[in-house]
Amino acid sequence: MVSPVLDTPSGRVSGSLRGSGPDAVAVFRAVPVTTSSPFGDPEPAAPWPGVLDCTDSRERRALRGDGTVTVFAPADRADLAGASLPVIAWVHGGRYEEGHGDDGWYDGTTLARSGCIVVTLNYRKRFAGFLPLDTDDTDESDGTDGTDGPGSRGVADLRHALQWVQETVAGLGGDPDNVTLAGQSAGGGLVTALLADRRADLLFHRALVLSPGLPRISARTGWRVRRALARLFLRTPLTRTRLEALPARRRAAAYRWMARACATDCAVGPGPVDFDALREVPLLVSTMQDEFVRFPG
Repeated sequence: MVSPVLDTPSGRVSGSLRGSGPDAVAVFRAVPVTTSSPFGDPEPAAPWPGVLDCTDSRERRALRGDGTVTVFAPADRADLAGASLPVIAWVHGGRYEEGHGDDGWYDGTTLARSGCIVVTLNYRKRFAGFLPLDTDDTDESDGTDGTDGPGSRGVADLRHALQWVQETVAGLGGDPDNVTLAGQSAGGGLVTALLADRRADLLFHRALVLSPGLPRISARTGWRVRRALARLFLRTPLTRTRLEALPARRRAAAYRWMARACATDCAVGPGPVDFDALREVPLLVSTMQDEFVRFPG
């Protein structure tokens, strides 16, 4: 059976087939979408020569790169280029500190067999994705004015991933004008933040917000408190240069202390969302009735 191939803005990738016949699903695992330094702005992934191996292998699953997406799409269609399949872009949860779109919970095979294209999106977490820096312009910015508020690098990663979806899914038979953005827990909070971000207005058209979780941060004082705690635990000014010069293990240890200090809340995350600024799209907000009911401990 011939391996499926997908053209992306940075080059061609090969994937794997699950099943055969009308139920066959093409899986492209850990496709590079963005690149950045730990605290830098995301940029499109650098082009690569030839065909990049993105098969559904143990090695690709282990990569767990923050600047990647994984795609599940119907494979057995006579003319994918002429199809117009709905697209679901999924944002995982994890308190803005853990989780990944390649976790087994987010496998999109069943939805792909029903005629959807599923793209699981990854973003930077912890300090890299959401720590407000001393160089951020204003504590009150929420992204609605075309600038990122404090600690919004993770949100910027998702905007770039959604732009990648716009540029890529037609090659799989997907409809770039029919993208539903869905997320659970922290992912639901990020979907809400993107609904209030005018730069994301053309990137998705419906939204599912499942058990959303946002930090309880006030616009006036919240980021100042978070910055003060981070400086205390990191023992350095919160600038990109100084933070990237720190050993990764020191940043990780400082985050653990910060998470303990904010035990009843998210230690980091997107800033306060202006709910009056939410874009008017078909929107479903819900809670997960059995969330973590089988979770050990």
